Amino acid sequence: MLPTGKESGAMGSSRCRVALYSHDTMGLGHMRRNLLLAQALRHSRLQAVVLLIAGAREASVLTGAAGVDCVALPSLRKDGTGQYHPRHLAVSLQELLALRAKIALAALEAFDPDVLIVDNVPRGALRELDPVLESLRARRRTRLVLGLRDVLDDPATLQGEWARAQNQTSISGRG
Repeated sequence: MLPTGKESGAMGSSRCRVALYSHDTMGLGHMRRNLLLAQALRHSRLQAVVLLIAGAREASVLTGAAGVDCVALPSLRKDGTGQYHPRHLAVSLQELLALRAKIALAALEAFDPDVLIVDNVPRGALRELDPVLESLRARRRTRLVLGLRDVLDDPATLQGEWARAQNQTSISGRG
């Protein structure tokens, strides 16, 4: 069961605050999953208050429901070789990643969610969530959840990718 948050509902009951992160560097699948999760959480018994943190500015147009809103991160794009680049801003990749991390951290510190669900990439695009996860762990209040799509790559490919990205350390919080 999800913990309850601070917001008082119409009947004086507290509501759970849930933040959903998706890096959204290629396609709209991550954003679509998070929008569906947001709607389900909002319309569940929890009547959760949901903040989407999305790498696609289109997400802010699609939230639409009361109790759900979005912070759009400056966009990244992934090229055909798998390399990341700023989609619109004329800044270096490192500057863009630092900006995205600072925006996500500020939004999460202000929103103070009970739960953060990170879609598919445990550390965010190019580890941009590392400082965010570190801050949330230090505060010891927000539960961290990894959301995975139902179809992933074959096990050997996935294990290799996760080992290179050191995702297991990120998920467990241990070295």
